[in-house]
Amino acid sequence: MKTINSILFAGVLTILFNNLSYGQPAELDLLWEREVDVNTMKFTPDGSLLITGGRNTEINCYPYTCGQIKVWDVADSALLLTLGNFSMGLTNDIDISSDGQRIFSGNGSVYCSAFSGCSRDRAGQFEFNINGSQSYSNTNPDGIIYSIALSPDNSIIAAGTGYNNSGHINIYDSQYNLLRTLPGHSGNTSSLVFTPDGQYLISGGYDGYIRVWDYNNGNIVYFRQHGTYLNGGNRIQLSISPDGQYLASTGDGYDLTIKIWKTSDWSVVHTFEAGDPYGSSSSTEFTPNGIYLGVRVAYITNQDHIRFYKVETGELVREYIDTTSTASNQNSIRALTFSPTANNNFAYSIGFGNSAKLKYVATDLSLVENQTIPVELVSFNTSVNSNKVMLNWITASEVNNSGFEIEKQVGSQQSEVVNWERIGFVEGNGTTTETNYYSFIDEEVSAGIYKYRLKQIDFDGSFEYSDVVEVKYSNRFLTFSELPESFQSFNQNRIFYSIRWFCFTNNI
Repeated sequence: MKTINSILFAGVLTILFNNLSYGQPAELDLLWEREVDVNTMKFTPDGSLLITGGRNTEINCYPYTCGQIKVWDVADSALLLTLGNFSMGLTNDIDISSDGQRIFSGNGSVYCSAFSGCSRDRAGQFEFNINGSQSYSNTNPDGIIYSIALSPDNSIIAAGTGYNNSGHINIYDSQYNLLRTLPGHSGNTSSLVFTPDGQYLISGGYDGYIRVWDYNNGNIVYFRQHGTYLNGGNRIQLSISPDGQYLASTGDGYDLTIKIWKTSDWSVVHTFEAGDPYGSSSSTEFTPNGIYLGVRVAYITNQDHIRFYKVETGELVREYIDTTSTASNQNSIRALTFSPTANNNFAYSIGFGNSAKLKYVATDLSLVENQTIPVELVSFNTSVNSNKVMLNWITASEVNNSGFEIEKQVGSQQSEVVNWERIGFVEGNGTTTETNYYSFIDEEVSAGIYKYRLKQIDFDGSFEYSDVVEVKYSNRFLTFSELPESFQSFNQNRIFYSIRWFCFTNNI
């Protein structure tokens, strides 16, 4: 079983200064930088490509109303593809299929004129293959698409809309057949995430509310209010931890706050005051190991920050200041996303239009270090009670642990079974640094030799096997030669009592 590596930090908070070459924080290594407008972005699951969506600056249209998607090779920063057309509208959100082969985008924009007021300029919902071909388009959806999310098994597409005070959520199957429409949020549904098990859809809206949906029947399971515009509760942005135990929420507004919710009971475990009294905007994303929450904060009257909070304790462990940002909406940090594989790397964007930049950076910290373990297994042993085999194991810590499959192999003195069979499953505890005790009973076994192992499974489907333990069960008295060596070492006067004790405690 894999073992966890410890993480050591030199300090609690580091104030960063300029790097003269790029105007970068000194403790960030700028790997590459490109001039491109980026409103939203996401890595493919293998980390090899970065998909960005934002404004199309190559055509003449009203500012921020024409969208475009770009595909970047992370290794050498090469622009591989440019996707989109004049009718797309600004790319507000993107998601990627679990195999990395399909790109889903939600688009739309509002045109405002001093003579005619504001109206919907363009709106669209699109799907592209990773090779650039377009497999679906809807250039006239019911409202601007502000958010889009794909279920973990790629079977459900959720699109959050908004226009004329309507922010409903459309639920489609993988072929874009409309299954149902959820009421959503007033104003617009600004953010959508599925729980890692795909059971629920979570939405955040312009109204400052968070709603948890059973999208199969359209029922609201839970709802909470993050806040109002006066405390950063406008246009809620959401992210969920890889193990599904925590939800982070933030938004736009005065005196902005970031909250971490525990999804088991939807209680607030941490609230971070990170706002500007004159207004600010924010978004969040959990690091791939689920230990930290990355937060980007764009200020009206200050330079923008990227912060890392420890999820378990709420401790602010690092803060980066990008000095190329200014106290202006026109030159602020707009998006942030972490590489799922090169876990010390992340990308963020700054600015709008032709002056915008995309930055791919590496940190010299271990904040997002790729954990070599999901679980640290301390012990795994067996015992026999009557005709039952009891399995017991202990973990010292867990990261993204979905649970344990129990596998058995049955053998005898005459033959050996080579195939392992699954005989049960025990749920894990997600991400925790506490010691956890597990057990499983294999019922009604007959005489024979049994081998057991644990298949520890992460939430992303990856797994590791434990060492194999073996049990020999017999419903007869043991001969002297079959006793463990420790029993054979007793002198002759104690053999009889040792045999009786051994048989009694093992119920044979």
